[in-house]
Amino acid sequence: MKKLSVSQIKEILNKYGLKATNPRIYIYKILRESKEHPSVEMIVNQLEKLGIYASLGSVYNVLDVFCEKGLCIKLKDEQEVMRYDGNTDFHIHVYNTQDGSISDIEDEQFCGEVTQYFESKFNKDEIERIDLSVKTR
Repeated sequence: MKKLSVSQIKEILNKYGLKATNPRIYIYKILRESKEHPSVEMIVNQLEKLGIYASLGSVYNVLDVFCEKGLCIKLKDEQEVMRYDGNTDFHIHVYNTQDGSISDIEDEQFCGEVTQYFESKFNKDEIERIDLSVKTR
């Protein structure tokens, strides 16, 4: 995903009615730039590498607010560990059952066709989200 500057992230957080604190800014930056769909523990480790110290509880709280506001998506991996995705656009999640990784497939044409299909079956306003996932070995 496209890297965002700190000022761009501040604008996004403000747009969603959130105070742009350092932990929020860098948690969002990690989510947006990560392709591994990090767990809370992974995010805490990445924050520490940046010299930002936040407790697991604080990171969970920030992520809960982000999910509530629509800034990220919660996923569970094969071990039932909660993981987070900063890409809220419709895309396909690929769960590897052997190594536990989660990756993305972003195919605009296919995702557009899937969206059109479901919008033809349901009132567009009734659709909260379309999730599509594939499990591989």
